[in-house]
Amino acid sequence: MTTVLTKKDFVRLVAERLNTTQIKATEVLDVVFGAVEVAVFEQKAGVKLGDIGTLKVDVVPEREHNVPNSDEKIVKPEHYAVKFKVNSAFKRDLADVEVEG
Repeated sequence: MTTVLTKKDFVRLVAERLNTTQIKATEVLDVVFGAVEVAVFEQKAGVKLGDIGTLKVDVVPEREHNVPNSDEKIVKPEHYAVKFKVNSAFKRDLADVEVEG
């Protein structure tokens, strides 16, 4: 299983890369993530995240679902969903990283 960085750890990493304080790095990340939220929620648009991949907003059509452990069916209305498509070069580069073990 992989490790997931907390926001605090990620802020520390960004601060080191930018050679700045953690406060400034937090401000930068808050602006970036805020802009992503505006693109997704308000503009219903996807966002290309550099060479990592693309965050895409899709419309999921209405469909009928079975309720577990019952014969009942419910209709889930049409809604938006966010999907992430990893860039093929990023995926290829990640495959070349050795697994620690």
